[in-house]
Amino acid sequence: MFAVFASKLCTKDGYIRKIYTYGLSFANFGFMGNAVVAALFPDIFMEYLIYVLPFWILIYVWGVPYLLMPENDEKKSVASGLKKLVNPMFIAMLVGMLIGIFSIPLPSFVGSAVSSLGNCMSPVAMLLTGMTIAKINLRATFANLSIYAVSFIRLIIMPIIAIALLMVLKLPYGLSLCTVCALAMPLGLNTVVVPAAYGKDTSVAAGMALISHLLSLVTIPIVFMLFLPNNQIFSLYSVKTWLINPHH
Repeated sequence: MFAVFASKLCTKDGYIRKIYTYGLSFANFGFMGNAVVAALFPDIFMEYLIYVLPFWILIYVWGVPYLLMPENDEKKSVASGLKKLVNPMFIAMLVGMLIGIFSIPLPSFVGSAVSSLGNCMSPVAMLLTGMTIAKINLRATFANLSIYAVSFIRLIIMPIIAIALLMVLKLPYGLSLCTVCALAMPLGLNTVVVPAAYGKDTSVAAGMALISHLLSLVTIPIVFMLFLPNNQIFSLYSVKTWLINPHH
């Protein structure tokens, strides 16, 4: 609800509003989040993967089909809503969940192929984003104040609100750290990849990804300094010590 409200304040264009709503709802907690957690907090990497699983489900159930995929001329109904769920990403997620839950054995070449395709996702998304950025007017992009507003909300406002709530709720440290890691990441690349597959204009989405990722180089350390004790984000030794003994 917060993402929907904030996106309405940033733009009046319906299509761009959906792009902003998706960006505010789902940060780049996958590709970039995994890399940050693996590098700084390897002790909670598996917990982080489990923590973000519901976000992935929400992306494929609501984010992609309702915000990023183009609407057709069909009247809105329950049937048309369910039809949107029948997309390659949602089906692949269900198949993967069934294989994992029932421990279904797969031929080695299938596992190798799926692993190779999965490793291609991030580079392909970055290549597509780069090609889109190369075509857009960078001067107009950097002058677009609404992109800065969305990036500021995503990178600063939402993590600070989360940190304040976590301090009040006093949740376990590992769960709190996973929350901060997921929320501190910049805007995701799905806003470029999915609309591009349907021939939609991705210039605003690419500019949003570019600016938010550049700004995150500064904002991510700031967010972690606010969350971690004694500003220890820049010392991996201190971070690991805190994870082992959070009450020292």
